[in-house]
Amino acid sequence: MMPWSLSLVLLRRALEQLNVEAFGIVLPGHFFVRQKTKDGYQNLEMTNNGRILPDVFYRQVHLKNIYPENFRLLTKKEVIFVYISNLANYYKLKGYYDKAIELFNAALYVLPENASIYTNLGNAYERKKEIVKAGFQYQKALSINPYLCETHYNLGLLHFLYTGLKEEAYRHGQVVRKLGCPMNPDFERFLVEYELQKN
Repeated sequence: MMPWSLSLVLLRRALEQLNVEAFGIVLPGHFFVRQKTKDGYQNLEMTNNGRILPDVFYRQVHLKNIYPENFRLLTKKEVIFVYISNLANYYKLKGYYDKAIELFNAALYVLPENASIYTNLGNAYERKKEIVKAGFQYQKALSINPYLCETHYNLGLLHFLYTGLKEEAYRHGQVVRKLGCPMNPDFERFLVEYELQKN
């Protein structure tokens, strides 16, 4: 089990057994618990012996000081969603794509309008070489949030590698450039060459 999953399990136990008012907070690549205290709150690292860390630590290490001042507390439904999607990502990375797809779909049942899960679901299908299904999931993600850089990148790369639709690959690549995401050197080379051919 991954550390995020363990944190979520421990959070649930704290809420149920200890009658503690605590909330999950998810950041890029990290999950921690915010516990209400009589003087305000404290941030707990559940997988690091309950270590207490200040907000500034999370801003400097995980957010790079670019996000709003206040962390958003997750609802119970969102905690369940994070747990399921984290577990699905774990299975995807281990190569158990069918299990990952099953769990991503379960996460979508909890929060059906979460664009990033459609991207992850598409990626699981792509790894299974089910390209049409992958493309459909990427398109669904972009219909919810058209500014997802990773999704544009995945869809552009999918067209570049599998469909031969160079104009579509180029169009998504242009969006990736505008959004400033990192790009595979081969895909970047394709964009440059395609631009030269067009001109």
